[in-house]
Amino acid sequence: MLITFIYNSFVYPFYVSPTRHFAGPKDNKFFIGQTAKFFETTWIPHLYAEWSRQFPDAPFIRYLGFGNHETIFVSGIQAYKEILQTKAAHFVKPSWARTFAHETIGDGLPFDEGKLHKQRKEALMRIFSIPHLKATLPMVQKKAKQWADLLHRKSNRDGIVEIESTIWKSITDVIGIVTFGQDFDHLESNRSPLSTNFTALMQPSYFGQIVNYFNALIPIRKYIPIRELEEYTDSGTTARDFIRAHVEARLEELATGKVKPGNFKDALQVLVEHTDPAWNEHRIIEYAVNLMILGSDTTACAVTWAVDVLSRRPQLQQRLRDEISSLNGSDDDAHEGIDKLPLLNNFIREVLRLYCAVAIIPRMAIRDIDIVGVVIPKGTVLHLSPAVMNLHPAVWGPESTEFDADRWDHLTGLAASPYAFETFHNGPRMCIGKQLTLNEMKAMIVELVSQFHIEALSEKPPENASPAFTLRPKNKLKVKLVEL
Repeated sequence: MLITFIYNSFVYPFYVSPTRHFAGPKDNKFFIGQTAKFFETTWIPHLYAEWSRQFPDAPFIRYLGFGNHETIFVSGIQAYKEILQTKAAHFVKPSWARTFAHETIGDGLPFDEGKLHKQRKEALMRIFSIPHLKATLPMVQKKAKQWADLLHRKSNRDGIVEIESTIWKSITDVIGIVTFGQDFDHLESNRSPLSTNFTALMQPSYFGQIVNYFNALIPIRKYIPIRELEEYTDSGTTARDFIRAHVEARLEELATGKVKPGNFKDALQVLVEHTDPAWNEHRIIEYAVNLMILGSDTTACAVTWAVDVLSRRPQLQQRLRDEISSLNGSDDDAHEGIDKLPLLNNFIREVLRLYCAVAIIPRMAIRDIDIVGVVIPKGTVLHLSPAVMNLHPAVWGPESTEFDADRWDHLTGLAASPYAFETFHNGPRMCIGKQLTLNEMKAMIVELVSQFHIEALSEKPPENASPAFTLRPKNKLKVKLVEL
């Protein structure tokens, strides 16, 4: 055992590993490699992006962690394309990733591979296709108006509002309608159990995240008698019980003829009618949990950052306000016109580029595979971090970390590639919720800037929550709203 430990920690990574010659930081600390830097950064993708700037031409970057364990992340746009598109079938999500994440976000589509992933994604695209989501846009806009009405009521005499919680509630309502065909109306309720439980799952404490990490390796959580961990588990159970009741009710409606088969108005109908050899009620519940949590958390984070960006740029607010005023007409014109506002589109894309909520997506090679002329050995896990591409100076230029909505009007070179913008991933595993997220963000920003002037409460940008599953402010975002 001692010999194995010495070999794995001090021989293999330095003298044997086929990836030992990859570019990467060399200022390693004895035995812990770059581990200390991960405790110093507030968002791991930003550390990855920093290393990408140090090695701008490297398709892959390797670093050593605790015990000199190797980690490799993808840093070249052509490598991204091959892994996500042309050679996507040669990679799968490692089993530990499913173990680590499924209790939190549900064991849904992101964890399926091969034919099962293709079949299940095609089924869900009945609901998440652009034509279907276009038909739901009036509902999304109605919820955005309801959100703005709530902000009018919540703003006190000095106009200061804790806006982040209201964003979460509004978006949870929308994804509830898309998934279950029902408005849970969290937005108008002081008690919103589903939103509360999702927040608890996605925002555990520092200690809770450490336990989550080790629980993926050895199931230890249930043996640690600490109230915080029990509450985390209870949140997952409560959310699943809530969703299970809706699944069972829909199955009963199908059995009794109250709902006709083939009437695909929401995702739940697709899920309960889907059939494949591994499909059952448990899978339906896990898929619904996954749709609800990922569909609310990532979008809520993006809208929160969008509000913060606007609060620091009054001129941008006014430009958007002027553009949006061109929609003043019938509701039908507003529904059709929201996609034809170039500055709004650019603003949303720039927010999503700079503030991608997703940290890392691991993919493991199932055989030796050549990627951009580099042989990736079977079993190698590659980290794909959207922020690496989204902030890469070789792609976006020397001002890649600066907010500039107008950059989207003149994309050239690598920035014009679809693989330069990785917030929603690309290829056959592209996020099915992309269009819904865009619709929600546009609708909410239209209502916000049309009815309020937004002011930041501090000159300093919010600190990032750390550690965190998704990129979010450390403290709930508050802004000053001045009614127009």
